Amino acid sequence: MPRLKQFALIEAFSIKEVLVFILLFVSAMVVVFPAGRLEELLLSGDKLNSQLRVKYLEALVRIKESPELLEALALSYASLGRRREALRITRELERFPNFNLRALKVRYELLKYDYFALKGRADKRALERELESVLLHIATLESKADALERVYRESVSLGLHRVALYTARKLAGITHDPLWIKRALEHAFILKDRSAVFSIVKEIKGSDPDTLLLLYRAYASVGELRKALYSLQGLVSRYPRMREKYLVELLYIYDRLGESALPFLVSLISKEKNELRRKMLIMLSIKYYLGRGEYGTVKELVKTYATAFPDDSIFTKFMLEVSLATGDPKFAGYIAERIAESIGVVNGSSS
Repeated sequence: MPRLKQFALIEAFSIKEVLVFILLFVSAMVVVFPAGRLEELLLSGDKLNSQLRVKYLEALVRIKESPELLEALALSYASLGRRREALRITRELERFPNFNLRALKVRYELLKYDYFALKGRADKRALERELESVLLHIATLESKADALERVYRESVSLGLHRVALYTARKLAGITHDPLWIKRALEHAFILKDRSAVFSIVKEIKGSDPDTLLLLYRAYASVGELRKALYSLQGLVSRYPRMREKYLVELLYIYDRLGESALPFLVSLISKEKNELRRKMLIMLSIKYYLGRGEYGTVKELVKTYATAFPDDSIFTKFMLEVSLATGDPKFAGYIAERIAESIGVVNGSSS
């Protein structure tokens, strides 16, 4: 087999090229290595052998530039820490279609090494742009899911959200896994890329808490408050455990839109069958409007629910305190009478 390889090598070059190579190579060896040292160097350690290999490859490349030789030379430069020269060779290698992707990967690793070696923030930013460009180019050329997943992980680890967005969308198309669509959307709203958000949300299906929350965050990130409100309404309506955390945010969006949240809150309260959660909704709604100084709305809520739970002393005390907080003594007296009557009726039926 070695003899066949040697024969193939001879066949690949013309006699003239081989003669020129031998003359160039021997001349280079004579200049670089003193007499009697060549054999010693060939038999010496890895480092010296690597240096010799570089000289050999450089001479070969001067005679016959082939992608295989360029790739070997780039890797040899890299192994010796000669990264600038390795980067130069990878750019030359990118001219060959079948080696474009391999060249980009070598170039990426070299740039990444330099990126983490740098101290200055400004220098890092400049190199980060080049890293992003190379990694995005790799993502466009890759077609296998496992390779694209590696690109995605790299982009996330370096905070390159544009690459992560592109790669996640490409993976979604290849794997048909909804997880990648959701990940793409996350990167789109981090970038505040309105066109990407609108394009991606059309592909999202489902009404589970994570999906509704993701849609809310995505729409809010690009200022689409109406659509953000719709997603959040679905979240707090269908999933009571999410209310405590997100109801105030929902009320804030109503405020931003200049609309009253009262009809939605009343509907939410009326549909809630769990007594404890119903009390929580009533009290939270009243506190919200009291904090905003909207005493008319506070009075309306207190009148509606003041006697809803006459057996609950904490709830009835809260209603009395809120009625006084409105600053309207007549209203506070009216609520006190209703609560007293409610408690009296209960006491009377008990005796």
